[in-house]
Amino acid sequence: MLLFTLLLSITGCGDSTPEKKGSVKTDLVVTPESEFEVPEKVQTELNKLRQSPKGGHKAVIDEDRIYLIVALGERRTGGHSVEIKRAELVDNTELHVYAQEEAPPPDSFTTQVISYPVSVSSVQIESPSTIKNFVFHVKEAKDNKTPDR
Repeated sequence: MLLFTLLLSITGCGDSTPEKKGSVKTDLVVTPESEFEVPEKVQTELNKLRQSPKGGHKAVIDEDRIYLIVALGERRTGGHSVEIKRAELVDNTELHVYAQEEAPPPDSFTTQVISYPVSVSSVQIESPSTIKNFVFHVKEAKDNKTPDR
């Protein structure tokens, strides 16, 4: 147990993904989608995530497109949003999705209404069924000052 604690304190417990030697990475074109003009199965998953107080994320495959959904969950005021910034394919088997939350400045006036920010984008991949793992990296607004990489 002591050894485990020591190793954890040395290595940390961040959400960074270890780099595999020789990995082939490909940046994909991310297309923002209207949440009202997506296939029905995407709309169904979007509605489930929107209703969750804590939000979440999901990838939905539809033919040669993968729809990426990021929902922030409940926010106590207006002015919050989330944007899917980029997607990266690793070794044709793993898709990393990078999103960023935007929040209104602390001293700004905002509408006093509960909101549920969500973003839907898609990427086109020749063989979506080869993707075995989806990894979402959502940067919270309080971390917006840190670089993407």
